Amino acid sequence: MGMHKEIATVYEPFILLPLLYALKDKGVYSEYNHEHAAWAIQDFIRDLPSGVEDYYTEIRRLVLNLYKKASSRDAKYFLDKTPNYIWIVEDIIKIFPGAKFIFLWRNPLSVISSILKSWHNGYWNLYAHDAYLFQGLANLVSAYQTYADVSVSVRYEDLVNNPRIELERVFNYLGIMFCQDQLIKFVDFKTNSRLDSEPDRYIYNDVNRQSLAKWKKVLSNPIRKAWCRRYIHWVGEKRLALMGYQLDDLLSDLGHLSSDFSYLRSDAWRVPYGFLYRFMEGRIIKNKILDLVSGRRIYVHN
Repeated sequence: MGMHKEIATVYEPFILLPLLYALKDKGVYSEYNHEHAAWAIQDFIRDLPSGVEDYYTEIRRLVLNLYKKASSRDAKYFLDKTPNYIWIVEDIIKIFPGAKFIFLWRNPLSVISSILKSWHNGYWNLYAHDAYLFQGLANLVSAYQTYADVSVSVRYEDLVNNPRIELERVFNYLGIMFCQDQLIKFVDFKTNSRLDSEPDRYIYNDVNRQSLAKWKKVLSNPIRKAWCRRYIHWVGEKRLALMGYQLDDLLSDLGHLSSDFSYLRSDAWRVPYGFLYRFMEGRIIKNKILDLVSGRRIYVHN
């Protein structure tokens, strides 16, 4: 989509997260006391003529101006594709009532496989990312259920199997012309973002279906299959149906998957380690140790 002359974009701007989390007194740990800061901002906003709507209006004005500065003259849209917006998706829809919203779904088993391969070389690491798989997904499905009439929903598998049909549907929703060249030129979209963890994008010369079955090689040991079965049951039939998937089909795919022992030894200790990691917040401890080694003073995060 970013190759279309009427759509400007960057990798993942993240710009809305701190602006909206300024109002949230939970979910942020910082050197300053974020909870107190949020309370103060909430109190300040309460005295504005229109309360939180004034704050939202100014966020909208600020962000739209930044999007405009990051766009060419021909651009009609700025595409903000930031996965972490799953935490604020309903806030965003409220703040930008005139915007267009595209919900992109993917087979949950492929999502799990992608997390394992992208950030930890295939080793078990879901304990560091499962907030996205659980609360994040719940937020996204809830928002789509509420705003389905003003948005469009696309399945990754349909997009890969029938890119022209799916993209034409999306571009009709946007009210701009779809160009067939985009199915070839998209490989020319480059980014120098430090967040870019998708090197495979630069390997393929066109839309490639190999990604659809990759999860079968990553999730094939008994521990992973058992974890995935529990997760699919947690997502549940209703949420999966809204996303365009069937619970029984996903469980059947898992059941027919041949088991092997890939990563089994490391999973045997990494999975239980994940429970400890959630309580100990390993990244925070790691950063404190690095500060200590570097001779910096260690502070409590509030």
